[in-house]
Amino acid sequence: MDPLEVAFWVGFARDALLQIITYMRGNLAGLREYFQMHGRLEAMCIAAGTTWLALRLFIAIGLPFEPLPLFLWGAALDVMWRQAHMMKTLNRTYYRHMSWWWSIICAGISLAAVWAVCEVINK
Repeated sequence: MDPLEVAFWVGFARDALLQIITYMRGNLAGLREYFQMHGRLEAMCIAAGTTWLALRLFIAIGLPFEPLPLFLWGAALDVMWRQAHMMKTLNRTYYRHMSWWWSIICAGISLAAVWAVCEVINK
């Protein structure tokens, strides 16, 4: 399976899992408010699209498809995304509740997860 397809589905599944956790455990990092603003399906599509775009840029730059570069790229994009205020609803929800360092760790893990899923699928 193509890594870009995997990135799309990892983002989609990650967001679905976060919605389940948020429903069961409360307002995890301001995400309950975020999901209410966007709706369930729209939020999953946003997550899928941003994960796909992050990997597309990673590939376009020519970085090696390995866990550490993916993790660092995800972390760097999270910092840039937060600083540029790319998505105003994140400013009012997720970024208000979550510290910057935890946010970049989660973003890095999300992109490294694409590599892990590719490894499992391609074995």
